[in-house]
Amino acid sequence: SAVSPLCLVPPKRFNESDVEQISGALEGNEHCHELLASGHSLNELSCQRLARCLRLNKSLKTLSLGDSTLGDRASILFDGLARNTSITSLDLEHKGLTADALRRLAGALSQRRDLGAPAMECLRLSRNVRIVDALEALLSTAAPKQLLLCECGLNARHGDALGRWCAGGVEELDLRGNSSFASEGLEGFLAALELGTGPRGGYLRRLRLTGCSVGDDGAEALAKAFRLGLDLEELSLEACEVTIAGCEVLARALAGSRLSRLSMRANDLGDDGCRALAACSEGLDMSATDMGPRGLEALARQPLTSVELFNCPKLGMSVGEWCSAMSSADWQELRHFDMSCCGLGNEGFRTLCCKLTENPDLMPKLETLCLGGNDVDDSEEAASHAIDEKLVESRGGRLRLIWRNG
Repeated sequence: SAVSPLCLVPPKRFNESDVEQISGALEGNEHCHELLASGHSLNELSCQRLARCLRLNKSLKTLSLGDSTLGDRASILFDGLARNTSITSLDLEHKGLTADALRRLAGALSQRRDLGAPAMECLRLSRNVRIVDALEALLSTAAPKQLLLCECGLNARHGDALGRWCAGGVEELDLRGNSSFASEGLEGFLAALELGTGPRGGYLRRLRLTGCSVGDDGAEALAKAFRLGLDLEELSLEACEVTIAGCEVLARALAGSRLSRLSMRANDLGDDGCRALAACSEGLDMSATDMGPRGLEALARQPLTSVELFNCPKLGMSVGEWCSAMSSADWQELRHFDMSCCGLGNEGFRTLCCKLTENPDLMPKLETLCLGGNDVDDSEEAASHAIDEKLVESRGGRLRLIWRNG
């Protein structure tokens, strides 16, 4: 019978009795595509029952099971997965997987391939630190299109193996929180992609290196890869210890081309670093980069569609200066603008909103303006409400203004 996507995450129950009942119902079901039951401890008997379900079910596409105590018992589930040909999205984040269990996963993925199953669309293995002991085994499996390996303890030694795995077809790679990966790991990874030997620019399109400490040397490695044909659409170098020197290297490598999104959040770039990268992407996140008016002026002249400037207090302190300098020629393509937590205060809020109200040709395509966390008075009698209403009305009701504290 038809079953809606099953979402059984806590506080919903998923005990041994529930596992038996739901597994039985899913074995011959042809309509349920998702089983989401993370956050529940699974004993051996429950794993065995779910493994049987996986062997027999032909409709599930997305699977998420277990909690951080799953560990070696995941091997039982993987025995069932080895005979399943329908699942294309597997969430194993923070499941305490052992090296042996991860090797069993690699074996299961290889067996599925031999049965004609498609490669995984999405494989989430974040927060399983023993993956470093099973990378070589996972190399034998078909590369998923989306691979998440956040906070897995990856370091410089793992760059080459990771690159060889991703070279097989990974389009999106998320390595957030692997603080020991560093520039050496990134260099090994990029070298192993063997750019120029496969599809033009390789498969990789989205790369997140947040908190991976790649620094300016990592920026140099990326610049070299761009020159060799790396064809990224999105790049995140948040909190990566990049300075203006790294920005300039990247800007030279990307000259004449633009990413769809670049995030440099939480790097100490200042105005000069932000100016260097202003033309490198359609969407820019320069939050917490110590940007001031000169950096903002450079961004204003570019055809940016999305700009995030969260926590840039120099902009709050100089709002009168840069607001008066804005002209109707600026920000012509901008749709989403975030200046939250910049210390605008009541006066800065009024100054910016009135500028936009009085100049409808400025930011004419703006759809979302985020000004939250700026200590703006949102009490019932505050003038801010009238300022909000007047701005939204001046934009034909198309603008969503987010500013209230609650």
